[in-house]
Amino acid sequence: FSSLLYFFMLQSKNMNFKGRKIMKKIYDLSLIERNNVAENTVELIFTKPDDYFFKIGQYTFLNVGDNPDDKTFSRALSIASHLDENILRFVMRISDSEFKKRCLEMKNGDNATITQATGNFGFKFSDKEIVFLISGIGIAPIIPMLMELEKINYQGKVSLFYSNRTLAKT
Repeated sequence: FSSLLYFFMLQSKNMNFKGRKIMKKIYDLSLIERNNVAENTVELIFTKPDDYFFKIGQYTFLNVGDNPDDKTFSRALSIASHLDENILRFVMRISDSEFKKRCLEMKNGDNATITQATGNFGFKFSDKEIVFLISGIGIAPIIPMLMELEKINYQGKVSLFYSNRTLAKT
């Protein structure tokens, strides 16, 4: 069995695409507004492309640089908007990174790009209690989940335990 597994691993290594770049679809966005939502926390609201689809709890790579391949101005961020909204919302803590500095410099109408949404952080609805234990900016993917529970008029018990370093950062 181990020799068969080793053979499969060797075959898999030979199936790579050396020298060929695998293209990911890139979506163009335009900044609608930037809001300070708490101490050291900013919300960016962008246009949502008509052909952009995501599931609640997913994340994407937001690039605010001039070159979509430049990772200096790109970060993975949870999508904080609900599926029914015609916008894409992201929230983040402010830091001294080049990416965050660029985000703070953005003006309404400035362009950015994102990749297709990925990840599968979510929950299944049931008649049992739903408990969220969240800290800091980790609330971002939870916001659309709570919006969905409200939208479907969820009747089960929902508990949200949320902590932050200070009340001003909440």
